[in-house]
Amino acid sequence: MIAAEDVRQGKPNPEPYQVLLRTLQIAPERCLVFEDSRAGIEAATTAGCDCVGVGPNASGHPDIRGWIEDFREMTFLI
Repeated sequence: MIAAEDVRQGKPNPEPYQVLLRTLQIAPERCLVFEDSRAGIEAATTAGCDCVGVGPNASGHPDIRGWIEDFREMTFLI
């Protein structure tokens, strides 16, 4: 988990996601982010991650890969 104390600039700056990606040693193109705010979507996509918008504040954003109202709409295949 990355908190405000771990970065100099918060969202919409991509630094929180960049720090997380470095910490986990994950390439941004292998990361799918679920965000519920426009600032979070901007931070995630600027960091190079794909992003799914969650909730009414994220719908219609031009940079998201998809949108869900809430996580009850998700189906995971294992």
